[in-house]
Amino acid sequence: MKTLHACLSLLLVTGFIACQPDTGSQSGSGTEQKQVKGIDTLSIEKAIREVMADQQEAWNRGDIEGFMDGYSRSDSTLFAGKNRVNYGWNTVLESYRKGYPDGKAMGQLQFTLIRVRVLSEHHAYVVGKWELTENTKPASGHFVLIFEKSPEGWKIAVDGTS
Repeated sequence: MKTLHACLSLLLVTGFIACQPDTGSQSGSGTEQKQVKGIDTLSIEKAIREVMADQQEAWNRGDIEGFMDGYSRSDSTLFAGKNRVNYGWNTVLESYRKGYPDGKAMGQLQFTLIRVRVLSEHHAYVVGKWELTENTKPASGHFVLIFEKSPEGWKIAVDGTS
């Protein structure tokens, strides 16, 4: 529960930060990283981008469980979508299975990362866009993700997707 409270606090902070005008590059690359004292922010950003790339690849081959490897396998993992809030890795997995029962429903996923920001040696956030094509209901939206470093690597602890 302590992790959930920390993540929710970070969501409030990062939600505010994410809504502020970006004074950096307008390219949308999100590579302009503020330095955090004593932390290799570039390595952390690279690791997080790899998690996102792995998720996209898993989705596009119809592998929801592989996609879910990017999330923290915790009861405190939180997914806040347009019409629902799910708590816990298993609940999020079941929601994805229900919403996307087969490869045709899943279609092809494309992430565009707008900003990856390292907050500490254990937390970072990502703001981006998602787009589903070649499925039964093409859709798109935005997300704010809070990543936590765990013994298994960088994992999504909080997902706010519209």
